[in-house]
Amino acid sequence: MRNVTAVLFAFSVGLFIMITEGAAQFNGCWVKVFESGNFRGDRDLIPGGRRYRNMRNLPNSRKGDWGDEIGSLIMGPRATGTFYEDENFSDNRMSALRGQRWNRLGNFDDQIDSMIINCH
Repeated sequence: MRNVTAVLFAFSVGLFIMITEGAAQFNGCWVKVFESGNFRGDRDLIPGGRRYRNMRNLPNSRKGDWGDEIGSLIMGPRATGTFYEDENFSDNRMSALRGQRWNRLGNFDDQIDSMIINCH
């Protein structure tokens, strides 16, 4: 049991370091997207200062297509975002402020198909 606990602790510390180093590399201008509500499921840290016409092949993303897949998100401390229901920045939109954490996206749950992430 001790070995399992030690391995889990080492894994958790390593994961924390990877996440914080990734966040630092974008100077606080990023959005972290999660597949499910309450910051669960697949996740990726996406750099800001860009306009994403669709959610396919996002930079720094391990997932091929985030279109209609985002259930929660966290904005970096220097980022604001506008999220759209359709590709090419069309249809309904929602905004997120610096450092804001959305554990549920309401009507936008699994609906985001494009986004603009601004740096401040």
